[in-house]
Amino acid sequence: MSEIKNLMDEAVSAMPALERGSIVKGTVIDVSLDMGVLMDIGAKVEGVLPHSEIPAIGGVSVGQGIEVYICDMSGTDGHPTLSWAKAQKYKEVHELAKAFESGEVIEAVITEKIKGGVKATVKGITAFMPNSQIGYPPVKNIAETIGQTVPVKIKKFNQKKNDIVISWRDVVEEDYKKNQEKFWDVVREGEVREGTVKGITKFGAFVDIGGFEGLLHIKDISWGRTENVADELRIGQKINVKVTKLNKTKNRVSLSLKETTPHPWDDVNDKYSVGSIHKGIVKGILEYGAFVELAPGLEGLLHVSEISWAKNSKPSELLTRGQEVEVMVLSIDSDAKRISLSLKNTQENPWLAYAQKHSVGDVLDCAVTHIVKNGMTVSVGDGLEGFILLKDFSWKKRVASASDMFSEGSELKAKILEIIPDEQKIYLGIKQLEDNPFKDYSSGNVVTGVVTGTTKDRILVDLKDGVKGFVHISQVANEKTENLDDFTPGVKVTGVIVKVNENTGQVEISIREMEKQQEHETMRQYYSTESTGFSIGDILKKE
Repeated sequence: MSEIKNLMDEAVSAMPALERGSIVKGTVIDVSLDMGVLMDIGAKVEGVLPHSEIPAIGGVSVGQGIEVYICDMSGTDGHPTLSWAKAQKYKEVHELAKAFESGEVIEAVITEKIKGGVKATVKGITAFMPNSQIGYPPVKNIAETIGQTVPVKIKKFNQKKNDIVISWRDVVEEDYKKNQEKFWDVVREGEVREGTVKGITKFGAFVDIGGFEGLLHIKDISWGRTENVADELRIGQKINVKVTKLNKTKNRVSLSLKETTPHPWDDVNDKYSVGSIHKGIVKGILEYGAFVELAPGLEGLLHVSEISWAKNSKPSELLTRGQEVEVMVLSIDSDAKRISLSLKNTQENPWLAYAQKHSVGDVLDCAVTHIVKNGMTVSVGDGLEGFILLKDFSWKKRVASASDMFSEGSELKAKILEIIPDEQKIYLGIKQLEDNPFKDYSSGNVVTGVVTGTTKDRILVDLKDGVKGFVHISQVANEKTENLDDFTPGVKVTGVIVKVNENTGQVEISIREMEKQQEHETMRQYYSTESTGFSIGDILKKE
């Protein structure tokens, strides 16, 4: 009897503990049931694993052994309900407990930034890492750690409250401090070291140069303008930097990336001679022009007058930031570090091209583009504009404003009077389309006209070809003239031209001057009587 009892005791002790919350090794015995996969979990007990867990396992087959967690003892048609997923989680929690007790270093994946720190996943379990424990020295930009896998130790583990606190700092701080002491013993200002970008901020980047993180300020990244540090550097990037300043008292190291390369102004005269053409990038646009980067740290000014051959152009309408342009070097001042550039000089000069295609005297079809105080601008083709002065509107009448005859958009014909490519000017005339009615009128000529009326101090006269003239009251006679009543419309008057004003379309005539000339001629003939033999009486008879 005692032998049988011992065998029974051994059999009972060999049976697994079947109770809610325990993990057992089961064997698949049937996969065809609707309620789930039937498994033998020992002690003549069969449990059910839900079909919903099969995909995570990767499929099951009869005879396969699987570790499962007993969720209850009779929840599925009287059979214990089993879970593979919970068994896995239980094992992970158990491993975390062991790591907590032993101080083992494990890996964590930082998943989310939250108030006071970050969430991280360790062996599939969510844990919390306070800000003070995120690396050492403390990470400056925590958001950039999201997605990183880092070594950690478990500082707090409470399974019942699901409270797990981890520390990245505990893993790296001791080694960092040891390396830091070594660093100060060997580091020297001016040396170039390989470093690793550890953090990126708006004002620069922190670079580990072997046991110490130095600051690489944004202005020291490139000889050119750096507007966004993240556009130039990335976390984990290996770069060579120059140690520019050491301050052990304040525990600070200043670094420079740009000083590991030559300054772009060192050989500017060799690479960018006056007249040479180069490609550049538009970096800034202002009212008076644009700044173009020829190389990192080497910018030139493209003045508004050098952007386009067209007049009154605005830089913002012709250029955009980041645009690649081809420019010509106009001048270099190495001492002041200034370069003047030209965009238009890399293109055909439309004014020269126009002068080659057109000549003075050509008649053009134009359209008014702008009306101004002293005339108007008109389109002359090829994207250029010419100018018509008020004095060139009409031969016969004075035009006070271009708006008296035209409006913007009006179409007309005009003749080219002058093309000045160097000054980017083209002058045209409307009146020049007709013959000059004043061509037969010049100072000193005697003319006859018909009185059309009088004013207080003028006699108004019509001359031939519709030309208007006048005689000022002071030019009527040698004696002072009190009134002009004798000069009624239709009366003919003859006088000498004293002035021709084509701009006003007026010819000024003098009767008095004509009489003076006649007297002079009479006197000339008188004084020449000795040689001719004529007497005063003879002269008077001839008169």
